[in-house]
Amino acid sequence: GGAASVLVPALASRFGVPVRVLENAPYISAIGVATALLREHVERSVVNPNERDVRSLREHVEALLLESGARPETIEVHVEVDRRKNVLSCTGTGAQELRTPGGFEKTLSDDELLKTLAPLFDEPPHCCVTLGKRRLYEGVAQKTRFWGLLRERARVHVLVESDGTLLLESLQGRYRLVKAADARGAASELGEELSFYSDAGGSWPKIRLATPTRLHDYAGLTTPDQLLAMLAMDLERISPDQEVLLIAEPR
Repeated sequence: GGAASVLVPALASRFGVPVRVLENAPYISAIGVATALLREHVERSVVNPNERDVRSLREHVEALLLESGARPETIEVHVEVDRRKNVLSCTGTGAQELRTPGGFEKTLSDDELLKTLAPLFDEPPHCCVTLGKRRLYEGVAQKTRFWGLLRERARVHVLVESDGTLLLESLQGRYRLVKAADARGAASELGEELSFYSDAGGSWPKIRLATPTRLHDYAGLTTPDQLLAMLAMDLERISPDQEVLLIAEPR
């Protein structure tokens, strides 16, 4: 917005990162309000939520977005379960009719995409999956742990749009490109491969499902039953022959 030319360079200088202020930045804020995504967030107190609880809350949030004018094909829902507080929360986003995908997008070439992603990797990544206009890149990067005290080289996957928009970054994860009909079985396999078990119990990895137009995030679901139930709901709306991408990341 209007303060970008003052705040952003100062923050960039403080943290030592490159900066570029867009032309006509003062007007972007007003345009953003007009084309912003709609957002709804609902929480319920539920002890050990089951599939029916998750489905009910999800459908409620989707109905609220539709009432607000969101286009059905743009709605994305994220469900999270807090087992310590017994809270089931759901956050949904959707775009209004004014926001027309593809209207202002620029398709980048392979070289342009690699240049855009270069700061995220130590060496040029390679494209391992193409899903419609989306691409999954794999490479190696230095990552920090324990508040920056330790550094290690990690395998990194990033999912980007053809215009260079970063949709997802995954560390030390794995992926599967499968037909929608086989997605449930592939998710189970990824979950077992990256699960962590201790004296306190098991922990399933963070799993996301990408289609050519949508990204479903199940990172907030911590048990196999909850995750697979949510996945099944999304797969009901996808043709069994359509290719989908599953990305799993250890917790």
